[in-house]
Amino acid sequence: MKFPDSVPIKVQSLLSNFIEGVPNRHKGYFEMLQAVESELMRIEEATNDALRNPLQTDLNELRRQKLEVMNRREWLAEELSCLKRLGHHRDMPQVFELLQHDFPDGEKVEDFIYCAWAARIDFAKYREGLKKAIKIKQEIAEVSNNLSKLLHKLSDTGVMGPSELFSIPELLKQTDNHNLNDHNFQMWRSMRMHILGDKLHMCFEDSSINHSEQVSNQPVNIQIIPIESSIKIDPAEEQRNMLRYAWGTAPDVSALIETISKAAFNFQPKESDMIGAAVQTRQHSQKTEYIRALWFLLSDSHKFLLTLQIRKAICLVANVVLDSPEIGVTLDDVNKALKEA
Repeated sequence: MKFPDSVPIKVQSLLSNFIEGVPNRHKGYFEMLQAVESELMRIEEATNDALRNPLQTDLNELRRQKLEVMNRREWLAEELSCLKRLGHHRDMPQVFELLQHDFPDGEKVEDFIYCAWAARIDFAKYREGLKKAIKIKQEIAEVSNNLSKLLHKLSDTGVMGPSELFSIPELLKQTDNHNLNDHNFQMWRSMRMHILGDKLHMCFEDSSINHSEQVSNQPVNIQIIPIESSIKIDPAEEQRNMLRYAWGTAPDVSALIETISKAAFNFQPKESDMIGAAVQTRQHSQKTEYIRALWFLLSDSHKFLLTLQIRKAICLVANVVLDSPEIGVTLDDVNKALKEA
């Protein structure tokens, strides 16, 4: 892609790499957009065929795929348009002139343009995620607190309940790991006995065997050992004894759940890094979020200083990137958004 002479060579290379891609390394946004357009045409053809033969194809699945591909097409088109504006917009020569003032040898101009593009994301979903996290963590705290109290009440009745309700080792012993489609199912089962200090036969018993009969048929060998004798204990058995003793000092399940309740109650959901900088205020403002996100990238990753020229460059590039007649970014907006910087 050709760029005006005002665009520094390194910036031209950066934008071209994103737009056109780099052979044998990654595709460009232009090629990705073309691929999505082709995929959308395929789905539309399949949908038309399905309408003629409704019993042979799942129309709902095709509609779901179409919506997903259309959303991706819209995102790619917006990214591609933003990259082109960063090279061709009428305000960009002034941006490069301002950056030239702080970086006469051209260093960090490429970094500035990259950050200007990278800071352009939709922060609304992160704000929504924080709202949900606050609500969920409150529910976790309340439910955990109630469950802990109920376990204490059950214990106070004197009725013997299942050991899993009170003993952490027993709870671990009776709980399998089904995460990631049982990826660590067998590994957890094999490691659990070592963690709890159990013997091998205790962890791999066959439930079909009557163990009371099995034990009664085994001869019992009782040995009397003088008290002054030195008894050698198998190191593995000694380690198991130590682990079983350690687990015997562990708190009850109710105490564990109470800790979960306290942790959830004290937890303050927040985002970090660029996203955290953008959504730190209560009110949603697209331009304020963008300015703060951009400045975080510039200052944190590239050690920019907030000079007057950089403030002006941020103001101009924010208008170029956001590209909305309803959002006009002024230098005063930049100063307010970065007043604590």
